[in-house]
Parts: sequence; C-alpha cells; structure tokens
Amino acid sequence: MNDAREVLRLVASRLHPDAATPPSFGPLTVAPAILLATERYPTVLTVMEMARAAQMSRYHFIRVFHRETGLTPHGFLMRYRIVRAMDLLKETDRGVGRIGQEVGYLNAAAFSRAFAELAGSPPQVYRILSRDPRAPAVPLQLTPTPPPLGQAGAFFSTAQAIAAV
Repeated sequence: MNDAREVLRLVASRLHPDAATPPSFGPLTVAPAILLATERYPTVLTVMEMARAAQMSRYHFIRVFHRETGLTPHGFLMRYRIVRAMDLLKETDRGVGRIGQEVGYLNAAAFSRAFAELAGSPPQVYRILSRDPRAPAVPLQLTPTPPPLGQAGAFFSTAQAIAAV
C-alpha cells in the first residue's frame, strides 16, 4: 500500500463493510503522516512524529488530520492496528498475544481490550467466525464506539453454536 487514500479506504471499508461505495477523500495534506503510520504502526509513534512528517505543528496537524480523514491521528493508528490484526487472525495460527505484539500492543490483555472495543468481540471469537464458512458473511465490523451491553454475549453464543455443529 503506497497511497494514503488506499490505506484510508481499507480502514473505512473495514469500519463500514456494508457501504455501497468506498468514501472518496479529497486532497490529503496529511498523506505523509498516514504513510508513516502504516510503516511504523507496530512501534511507538507519537502525534509529533506524524505532524513532522506532514510538516505541520502538532495542534494544526491534529485539526487537519481530523478534517481530512474524520479520525484523530491516534484513532486512525488504533484502527489501522486492529485492521492489520484482523488480517493476521484470519490468515495465521499465531497466538492472540503474539499478534497483539506484532501490531504494537505491549500485552495480550491490552490488545484484546482494544480489539473488543473496536471490533465488537474478542479476537478469539473474530478468528473463529472469520474462518468458518457457516458463519455470517460479515461476522463483525469495526465500530467507532463499543458495542451495546450484551452484544459480546451474542458473539460468544454464536461461536459456541458453530463449534457444537
């Protein structure tokens, strides 16, 4: 992925997989920061480093980034990490803790908490549902806010029902 718009479309398509057309982003003055984030997402990356890449002051960068992408720099980085983790959970057999470390989390608990907050279920449940052909076509989607109380229980019961068959 060498284009910042492609990265934003990837994140947006995972955020809203039912959208008919991918969003089109206007001029991206923050493109260098987006590309830096995609290269260094597993490491500690500060807003100041992203702002420097875009050649802006920190506060101006935060305002411009939000205006151009609809996300804060931190929010984008967290969502990008989760999107990468979704790919790894679906395509590899690595442990959840290891995947969390590979995408930039210090421990499995922090990763699982962030994943569940954005994806609506724990990473283990996502892995089960994303690999099972009997599961719904789009079992989970990233949400800007945590799921309603009790929604995670529905994912657990779905995973248990699939495992029982």
